[in-house]
Amino acid sequence: MATRCCTKARQFLCGGRLDYEFATNTTCHGAAKIANAHNRLHRLLWVLVFLGSFSVCVWWIADRVGNYYGYRTETEISRRFKDKLIFPAVTICNFNRYRASKVSHDTLEHLWELLNLHTAVVNRGNSSYNASLWESPPINATEFAELTKQAGFRLDEDTLILCKWREEDCFEEDFEHHFTPYGNCWTFNWNTSSARAQPTAGEGNGLRMVINIHADEYTEPAHLDSMDVGLKFLVHDQHDPPKMDSEGLAVAAGTHVYTSIIQQKFINERTPWGQCVPGRTLQYYDRYSLTGCLLQCRARRVMDRCHCLPASLPGPDDMPHCSPLQLGSCAYEELAVFSAMFDQGEHEVVHCNCSVPCEETKYQVSLSYSGWPNRDAEQLFNRSLEHLRANYVSMDIFYQDLNYQTFQQFQTVTVPGMISDIGGQLGFFLGASIITLSEFLEYLILKVIVHRYGPEKEERTEDKEDKHGEKEAQGAKNTDPPKDSDKLQAVVVIPRHRAGSYLEAVDVPHSLEENHLQTIASQQELANDISYNKGYANPCLLSDHGQEPSTYESRRSISFYPFIQDTLEKQNHNGGTKDLYGVENEYIYPQGQLQQKHVTTYV
Repeated sequence: MATRCCTKARQFLCGGRLDYEFATNTTCHGAAKIANAHNRLHRLLWVLVFLGSFSVCVWWIADRVGNYYGYRTETEISRRFKDKLIFPAVTICNFNRYRASKVSHDTLEHLWELLNLHTAVVNRGNSSYNASLWESPPINATEFAELTKQAGFRLDEDTLILCKWREEDCFEEDFEHHFTPYGNCWTFNWNTSSARAQPTAGEGNGLRMVINIHADEYTEPAHLDSMDVGLKFLVHDQHDPPKMDSEGLAVAAGTHVYTSIIQQKFINERTPWGQCVPGRTLQYYDRYSLTGCLLQCRARRVMDRCHCLPASLPGPDDMPHCSPLQLGSCAYEELAVFSAMFDQGEHEVVHCNCSVPCEETKYQVSLSYSGWPNRDAEQLFNRSLEHLRANYVSMDIFYQDLNYQTFQQFQTVTVPGMISDIGGQLGFFLGASIITLSEFLEYLILKVIVHRYGPEKEERTEDKEDKHGEKEAQGAKNTDPPKDSDKLQAVVVIPRHRAGSYLEAVDVPHSLEENHLQTIASQQELANDISYNKGYANPCLLSDHGQEPSTYESRRSISFYPFIQDTLEKQNHNGGTKDLYGVENEYIYPQGQLQQKHVTTYV
């Protein structure tokens, strides 16, 4: 019982055989130094070094993990050259929505009252306001859309005075019609399947137009927001719907505007690093864009509350267009409330659940202006110089260079990068790797197994010790020579600092007198050996089976032989004998009665 208590106390202080084996064989640096320390001071120093390195390693790993979950991004800007570039879409609108020669005065009065929210709300209560226009509107929804298309701004032969794409003439058929808040707008190079490409950079190699805005037929009333005279144009990608009210560029009559463009491609990271959501599509556009998503959101709100669709917003074909009365009494009011929500702090993009596209193409535009035309233009256009400067706009749109810029977002810390950082910290501070983690996992599994099955094994060991004690008590009374069945086998553990002196143990019979003489010699020899290795004896390497003092009659001795070949083949070498019991700090572990010549050696 006392021996068993000492064994448990030693295992608690120093760890068991499994703990020592893990500490001395693991690839993690420092553990073996702690386990094989010469003394307590030496062990304490190595414990402090190990804990310091472990603490710094944990701190750096936490910093790397926090940096990853910060979802930071970096943007790489590059420039690439090509032989030719796809020319963008160019949308053109007139500040004047209806020409005076195309619509009657009563119809215009009704339209201006209804098509502008501010006048529709303010003037409706004025005494000068004609209320009969509200009760019996002169046009319905179907007529309104057609009226806008016919009486509004058109790029026909009367308006499109000159149009050239490089050296080729272009006509009204080369422009696509769009409804916008400015009425009719027309887009050049809209078709993605037959988009034109510019092979040469510079002025004259792109799109050139001379447009008559018909300033003398402007019908925009002075009390409305827009009193400008001229055109509004937008350079955009073919997949983006034109958003003229917020992105368009203005040019006045009597001006020649030179528009040099640079193509820019943006590649955005997915959430949570960026705002891109892969795989998003739009119902009424062939490709996702932020502008299209916002327009669809506005259209849904108007359709849900007014049960009609403004011509400037996308929607299903079976949804009827809003009449001027529906626009003034419902649609514009809903859009105004919708805009007021964002004035209070809510963001339209968040409200509409929109996000930036993962890939999009934008165009950086640089404008320069000159007065237009000169005196010789009177003969060319057969118009007076005053008329040309008051009604005509000249435009040149071209690529500045045949290259494009790429703005690509990257994750600052990727998953492989984070794993590499963690592995670098573990390797630098602790010398650990995936192999070390596997070793630690194996150690934990073995600890669980030992904890689970250890008590049963201990009970079996105690039973064997009791039986072995009874046999020793009987052997003390028996002075007969030992029989072959009494031969004892042992497991010999060779310390690491004694590597190279590999030994094997084979039992040999001796008489009691010989045992007594050999015991005296072996004790002296082992004492010298321990003195030689002073400071290297580790109390954690003692046998798990403590031994009680025994009589000479119960002693058994073993012979040590040099290890030359396989231990099972070497049986005839003679050597000195050493007593198995009574020597402190020895590295010999008795294993009970085993078969003769069965040897287990731990190195």
